[in-house]
Amino acid sequence: MKIVCSSDLEYMILIFEKKYDVLQLNINTRSLEVKSTHYYSILDAYLYENFILFFLTNKGLFFHILNEENGSANKIRNASEENVNLHLKISKKLKEKLRIYNKKLFNQKILGVFKNVIALTDSFNSTNISKLDHPIFEIIDLIITRKFNLIPNKLELLEKKYASKVMAVFDFYFCLENEEAIKDILGKNIDVADSLQLYKYIDFFKKGLVNNPNPYSKSQLEKLIKSTLVKATANSNENKIAEIYEFCSENNL
Repeated sequence: MKIVCSSDLEYMILIFEKKYDVLQLNINTRSLEVKSTHYYSILDAYLYENFILFFLTNKGLFFHILNEENGSANKIRNASEENVNLHLKISKKLKEKLRIYNKKLFNQKILGVFKNVIALTDSFNSTNISKLDHPIFEIIDLIITRKFNLIPNKLELLEKKYASKVMAVFDFYFCLENEEAIKDILGKNIDVADSLQLYKYIDFFKKGLVNNPNPYSKSQLEKLIKSTLVKATANSNENKIAEIYEFCSENNL
């Protein structure tokens, strides 16, 4: 078993042979509790910025944003095609010499991550430094370099399936309850908030649906409340259930 933890001990990842458990700190009890379990055979793992787990398998490179609600791992890159082909060539040459070749020239270890660049080594200790070509890490790069004015441009191109992930990133760096900070980051383009359906993740956008004259907004809000209530009930999340009740009570829903 391998253990990876954040420097503030908010997260701890226990890596077993064919699965990993994500543990999160319970602020009330000051103890780590299992948040989720995921089934992957991990070669190596690296925790970036205290809330993003990178890990390697023989199928490629994955990342998992730990503070994303109901989040899971996403593949960011397949096993290197160049390395796979080279491995086959080496294997064939060694077989011709009647020798058994067991090693694979896949990436084996993660040396480190900086902004949107990752350093990896293979089984022959060759180092490979490459860019993380993914919108999430392009946005993190802009946050770290404090180029906040360029973030709305990235959000315009962001696929809706990544909305929950980028909101988890914003929550880590800025806190989604900070209305002023989030609005400054999103810029004046309200269409971005609508296209990404940010009312699912940010309370002040959800409240905006209450007074929206568009009749479709009411059905959106009702659907959101129902789905959130079902998830909260299934997970026995009493705080979330109380929050939904309070929201409905305040807005006569």
